[in-house]
Amino acid sequence: MLAKILKGNKKVIAVSMLLLMSTAHAQFAGITAGVAANQVMSQLDGLIGSAQDAGDYLAVRAAMEAKGVIETWKEANKDLLDKAFSELDNQQQQVFNNARQLAAQANADVDNRLKHTEAIVTQANQLISTLPLNKDTYVLQFTPRVIPSQAASTFTVRVKGVNLDAAEPVMTVADTKADRMIIGPTEVHYTLPLSQFPRDANKLAVVPLTLTYNRLKDGFWNRLVGSREVVERQIPVVALPTNIGSYNYVAVVETEEKQTQQFTSQPQLFEGRNTNKQDVAKPPQDWQWDLAQGVGAFSQSGHGGHAGSCNGILINESTKDGITHRAHLDEQRRVRMTWRGPRVTYGAGRQNCAVTGPIFKMVKVQKTIPVTTGVVAWTEDLRLPIPAGLKSHSLEVTTFDGRKRVFTGTGNDKFFDVLQSTSQLVIQPRQPTDI
Repeated sequence: MLAKILKGNKKVIAVSMLLLMSTAHAQFAGITAGVAANQVMSQLDGLIGSAQDAGDYLAVRAAMEAKGVIETWKEANKDLLDKAFSELDNQQQQVFNNARQLAAQANADVDNRLKHTEAIVTQANQLISTLPLNKDTYVLQFTPRVIPSQAASTFTVRVKGVNLDAAEPVMTVADTKADRMIIGPTEVHYTLPLSQFPRDANKLAVVPLTLTYNRLKDGFWNRLVGSREVVERQIPVVALPTNIGSYNYVAVVETEEKQTQQFTSQPQLFEGRNTNKQDVAKPPQDWQWDLAQGVGAFSQSGHGGHAGSCNGILINESTKDGITHRAHLDEQRRVRMTWRGPRVTYGAGRQNCAVTGPIFKMVKVQKTIPVTTGVVAWTEDLRLPIPAGLKSHSLEVTTFDGRKRVFTGTGNDKFFDVLQSTSQLVIQPRQPTDI
């Protein structure tokens, strides 16, 4: 049964591949080679735009590289552009068919956009082998295509090609001419001021560089006498935004909070004759009297007795662990009838007194401090002080390419490192290694 299923699946896959191949070959039916090339370049422009919006500088770089190869192929094959696409050799037809299909996949499948775009570059580079490497001038490649995030005041572009030394190549950006160093017939270096590169704070910017050079004119007689024409090529580079992204920092801290309430102590019995007695009223366990509220916050009350009265609070002799209060006690006179007649006895006065006032205790509570927000720049460390009593914290960074990273301590990202010490959380930018 399994063999039959596999056999059946192989047939389905084979039929699907044949349909895919026939569809691919039919994509450019009835149009010229130039139109076919322009259609692929238009797809790549759409891919560059969507990748730029998503902050996917690697996909932008790959799409620009593929587009540059096709531009070079068009420049070297002007005699083919008006011919039917079917007149191209099989390799060239296959390259354009595959590139168009891959570009459609890259635009539709954003999760695998970079993978499809790099496959387009592989296909496009096959066109390089078909170029007629004669005495003509071609631009084959330039690097880097992404301006380093932490570049100094200038930026150097390395252009590689064929017969560049004889073509008087000039590069400009925003009408500023770059300093040129000709390395040889296949390589030229240009140094440009970074101040001429417009950069966005939060998204990728594609900056067009203009490369002007002269090449042999088409035609037998023009090439015979060495007649040349001026060619202008747009060489776009990607500028990373000035900010890596934005951040939210949330911390939960544990602090001690004062909890207060009113309390009346248990009545205390004072006894004595013609005297003043004092005692100490205690707060409940784990609580203390809140003397900080002043003497006016406390009062004494009587709770029954004979020949006595509650006589006030001695605040100067009181502490947070006990309020000293007193009572005045007189002599208690009692008359009792006996068989001999009335009998008078004298005894101690008695009075019950209690203290009412504020008590407090310190309790531990956890609080979330107000959220701290801001931006993470490429050019300097970001230092976030860690609050005292920290129990937990969370740093969320949303990078310009749409990724969200959450850190609860030391960690790293392709664009930055997070370091935690006892007093601060530091975000250190790092130069991307894949540009």
